[in-house]
Amino acid sequence: MSEISINDHGLVEDMQKLVENFNADTYDHVKKEGLHLRKNVARSFAAETNVRKKSRKSLGKTTSYKQKVVVTGKELSVDIWAASPQFHLVERGHALTNKNGDTVGSGYVPGKFIMEREKKKFVDQFQKETRAYVERMLKKHNL
Repeated sequence: MSEISINDHGLVEDMQKLVENFNADTYDHVKKEGLHLRKNVARSFAAETNVRKKSRKSLGKTTSYKQKVVVTGKELSVDIWAASPQFHLVERGHALTNKNGDTVGSGYVPGKFIMEREKKKFVDQFQKETRAYVERMLKKHNL
């Protein structure tokens, strides 16, 4: 039985280059889309909460949110979190208490759930952008 070598025409090297380029481009695409979501969340917090504009850890600033592209096996995901210590209180709600732990006023401030709403809105935009990205990559690499 005869053996077929793929290396004869440089196919293996071409495929390796394609995979490497595609992975780097995909990483950049996911990172860019995460930035879009980050901006949307910051705008919504600025519009829906009474946050001071000059505050360094303001929930209305894009820089108050951090992001990291996480690679697990063959999956890419973006983790977005707020650096602000009061983020979870505004997002999920909190009890109103005084220094002694006694309930004050109505007793509870309901959460805004802005991050959840923005994620749901972002799904359609992300799918559209990702379809366009896949088409660009297919054309770029002549597939």
